[in-house]
Amino acid sequence: MEGNIKRIVSYSTYIRKFKKEAMSESSVIRPSAPSLFSPPLMQKRILACVRCQQRKIKCERKFPCAQCNAAREQCVPATRSRNVRRKRRFPERELLERIRMYEDLLRQNNISFEPLHRDQVVIKNPSEDHDATISRSAATDHSSLLTVGSETRFEVKSLLNSLASEYAGLESDSDSSEDHHIRDFLYKRAWENFCINNDHFVFGSLDTDFDLSALHPESAHIFKLWQIYLDNVDPLLKVTHAPSLQRQVIDAASNRRKLKPAFEALLFSIYCVALKSMALEGDVQSIFGASKSDLLARFQWGCQKALLKCGFLQSKDRDCLTALFLYLVSIDDKIGPWSTSSVLGIAIRIAQHMAIHNESALATCTVFEAELRRRLWWALVLFDARISEISGHKCTTLEPSWDCRIPLGLNDSDFRPEMKVMPDIRRPITDTLFVVIRSELGDFIRRAKFHLEYTNPALKPIISDAHDEITPESAKLDTLEKAIEDRYLNSLDPEVPVHFFAICSTRIMIARWRLLQLHSTSSSRTEAQEEDLVSLSLQMLENDTKIVTSPLIRGFSWMTNLYFPYIAYVQLLLYLRKRPTGKQAEQGWEIMSANYEAHMHTHIAPFVETFTKMILFAWRAREAALQMPPVPPKMISIIRQKDTERYQDCGQGTEEISVNVGEHRLANGQERQDEYMYSESYFANTCEQSIFEFDYLREFDWASWDWQNNAEMGSDEFASF
Repeated sequence: MEGNIKRIVSYSTYIRKFKKEAMSESSVIRPSAPSLFSPPLMQKRILACVRCQQRKIKCERKFPCAQCNAAREQCVPATRSRNVRRKRRFPERELLERIRMYEDLLRQNNISFEPLHRDQVVIKNPSEDHDATISRSAATDHSSLLTVGSETRFEVKSLLNSLASEYAGLESDSDSSEDHHIRDFLYKRAWENFCINNDHFVFGSLDTDFDLSALHPESAHIFKLWQIYLDNVDPLLKVTHAPSLQRQVIDAASNRRKLKPAFEALLFSIYCVALKSMALEGDVQSIFGASKSDLLARFQWGCQKALLKCGFLQSKDRDCLTALFLYLVSIDDKIGPWSTSSVLGIAIRIAQHMAIHNESALATCTVFEAELRRRLWWALVLFDARISEISGHKCTTLEPSWDCRIPLGLNDSDFRPEMKVMPDIRRPITDTLFVVIRSELGDFIRRAKFHLEYTNPALKPIISDAHDEITPESAKLDTLEKAIEDRYLNSLDPEVPVHFFAICSTRIMIARWRLLQLHSTSSSRTEAQEEDLVSLSLQMLENDTKIVTSPLIRGFSWMTNLYFPYIAYVQLLLYLRKRPTGKQAEQGWEIMSANYEAHMHTHIAPFVETFTKMILFAWRAREAALQMPPVPPKMISIIRQKDTERYQDCGQGTEEISVNVGEHRLANGQERQDEYMYSESYFANTCEQSIFEFDYLREFDWASWDWQNNAEMGSDEFASF
């Protein structure tokens, strides 16, 4: 590799020197001195004088000639024939193409050099430059695998760009204007030139006469929303650079009519997510003098129009993509995860067009731009993974087909847009703490076989190697958990909101993956493994309760609601129904009751109520198994009270909703279920008012579920959670 780099540097130097010599008009090929054994040279041909050549008359080729003497003109002997074709100069375009190619190779290998044109060092559009780099590498049959130090980068080849490079080679032998036209056509994006802006098919048409500045809040409210964004949203996503963006926000507050389209879309999206993060409706009303729903509708509509204005479907502006992402985060939960997932797919595809998932393309960016693009990609991928889970869509972008590195652990104050080299600062506690931890966990899980079992099993051979066969995935999870605890969690202060949230949410994620890994091994498990599954479920519920009940992180509730531990409820209720007097039964009821009560006062309370009948059946089984009736947890009292009120409002008696285990006769050791109680129609009606409607509830055959003997939950049922 070092030898190749040296050859590249020396060749670049040679090309620069050769260009100067080739472009010089005075460079003349001098004949070498005649050798003793060389054949005799031919007599040099005497040419007509310059005047006779110009007048095209016969010259006697004696100087001065008779014609010049008669005209009394100076006779000048000609040094070359008038009809001799001048030697063709080295084609400048081909030379420049080669120089650019070698400069790109030097950049990719992180070798400092003096570029031919200094004004081309900073690339305004990294994705387009990446395409050009690909075309040149394809033309030289360059390998798609580049190794720089210990890091491996992958470049995707393009047939169109390869053909364009071939046409560029043909141009060196032809000055035809037709060849120039073909080359220019191939290098340009034909569809970009042919198509008009058609973004309206997603967000409707844009009224060019409408003034978007009328939708902005007043200046004081802009600053308030910006501060709410910095407190509640920015620590968990870090998709914007607060110091550089704050200057633009201040300018926008004083002049809202002359905003750049991409920044205006970003500003509206910040309004949206800031409002979404405000947990209390009363706070919104008291600060802004309007309801949360009205303000959200206004700002989201403004964000849509601003996105249309900047042509977001064809734009390669990072601010534009960030605005679309924040807009999707702010969408009301009642819209449903399926719609969100569909539009989120558009954002993912735009990100791929921009090549922010590709380290080879990011290498062409400034260090500032590359880092923010990495943050944005990871935020998109992790959000897409969760939306895919709750919408029942198996495949996500969280898989091992891309090579974007995880974000650096840097404070926003540590780097600036004008920096050429990222500072070498290594400390575990930074502004990006939560983002870095989530990205490290995501980087592990996207390569885990048990994760691919639930998303895309066809990708498992990609990550298979000898080491994987020796080390079980449970041991890898142990190593990961210890590394995260030692590197980050043990150093955090639970009194700091983002630290407390990072501790609890990280432990929930690791427990969930352990549960997923146990289910992926086999469908038949020992009693000890069953107890392990319950312990993991209790760990998830305990940490979720801490998050929900803590006043420190009320502003993070928008993220908490997105990660409701549904899988822990299902796993625990299966255990309590199968083993009503098991080792962890009493503890399970206490922890689940505390979590249920905590969520009764949150935005997702209707979703928690989808477990009502399952909880009542599990409790009745415990009452039947114990000789003395146990004291019901508060959760049971709340459920019964709500059911009573619901049926009284419908004019029905409470007898119709009583759950009596004696009414369910046992036959052959199996329990006959109420045909409606666990039917598809019941759960469909129960979920009508919930925030999320899971395919899991509709696809599972609740009526035929054998609670007594078949509490084993298969892997497929857990795939969506």
